[in-house]
Amino acid sequence: MKFPLRFELNITMRVLIFLIFFLLFLACPLIARGTGPHNDIILNTNIRCSGCHQTLFLNEITPEFNDATDNICLSCHKREKTLFSHPVGVKARHLFSEEMPLSSDGRLMCITCHTFHSSFYMPILKKKVYLRRIVMEKNFCLRCHRQDLPDKIVVSY
Repeated sequence: MKFPLRFELNITMRVLIFLIFFLLFLACPLIARGTGPHNDIILNTNIRCSGCHQTLFLNEITPEFNDATDNICLSCHKREKTLFSHPVGVKARHLFSEEMPLSSDGRLMCITCHTFHSSFYMPILKKKVYLRRIVMEKNFCLRCHRQDLPDKIVVSY
């Protein structure tokens, strides 16, 4: 029995659409893993989203941060004592904006000022930095600190 050409094209289109959706479905977990510089795809580490973000039932990731994020940062970055390396674990004296998160008990964390998800190039340092806000001279520090800072600062990240 010979099928009409229209029926054969209809089956071909259905199979083609099914294959496209199937391939997209397979690619979703790879896309969801992220492409930032601090994830396990690029650096080949064991850092996962749940290392910094809180998880809910069935490991659903939330935008809120857990309080152990500093441990992840300090597993690679050394706690150096330079002029502009800010201490973590210090209780904040005033409220911060939502874009600069604190720990659940109001303490500074690495991610208060830094972010893993984006970066910008700083010509003075000749490298990318992962800060939540652009650093322009001492304005970044003066968002929180009102005391006088030197006119010229040397930033070390």
